[in-house]
Amino acid sequence: MSYECEITHFKTGGLVMIVNVDDELIRDAMQYLDPQLSPNDMINEAIATLVRLQATKKLVALGGMTPEMKDIPR
Repeated sequence: MSYECEITHFKTGGLVMIVNVDDELIRDAMQYLDPQLSPNDMINEAIATLVRLQATKKLVALGGMTPEMKDIPR
C-alpha cells in the first residue's frame, strides 16, 4: 500500500502533483521527524533537502575549475 498526497505550489497555487510514497518509507522517515509533521510537510521537506543536496554536489563538482583565477592571499 502507498500513501498518496497532493502537493500544490504554496505561493502560486499552481504545480499540482500527486505523489505516491510507500508506507514503509513513510514509517522509516517518521522515525527521524517530528511525529506531528504532516505527510505533506514531510514530502516538502524531503524535496527541499534533495534540492540542497544536489546544489551542494554541483558546487563541489565545480571546485578547482578556475585555473586562471589568481591565488588569494591568506
